[in-house]
Amino acid sequence: MPVKAWLCDILDYVVFFIFSPIIVPRLIQRRWRLYWTVQGDLGEVWTRVCDIWQAHDRVYGAASGPELAPGWGHLVAVELGRRRKDAEPLLMAALVKARPVVAVYAFTALLRVRPYRREDLPPGAFMRTDSCEHTLGCFIREQRVSDYFEGYFRLKAAMDAGELSYRELAP
Repeated sequence: MPVKAWLCDILDYVVFFIFSPIIVPRLIQRRWRLYWTVQGDLGEVWTRVCDIWQAHDRVYGAASGPELAPGWGHLVAVELGRRRKDAEPLLMAALVKARPVVAVYAFTALLRVRPYRREDLPPGAFMRTDSCEHTLGCFIREQRVSDYFEGYFRLKAAMDAGELSYRELAP
């Protein structure tokens, strides 16, 4: 290993050691805040997460912005899907009836409840003509909600078949 690489490794450990008292409590606080966001009566939780999701008119996905960090709405959706399996009927209804941003976040949460096939979702979800903006890295893309849902299942089928083309992922 060259000396410069060795020195960089040492500096990485030193920087981590110095800043970990600042970073680690923030990570713990974030997890704690996520946990309590989805705890309580389901009706209150649903109101709370919808308010978070509707705070912006854009869906921030798993990798957003220059840091490629997940947006708060995405983290809340993932936490809701993992911890509140009883929210499945609300999430299914949101795919058809809710505002576009809420419908896309509800879809994100629903995918964490259990594995779904296209046939498991309500047919009305694939007939939506409204659209919303969503982020893909640093790119912002406007897309119909039904195309967003379809895109997930097309991508999943391509991944399962081993035929994934990254060209389709580009905005």
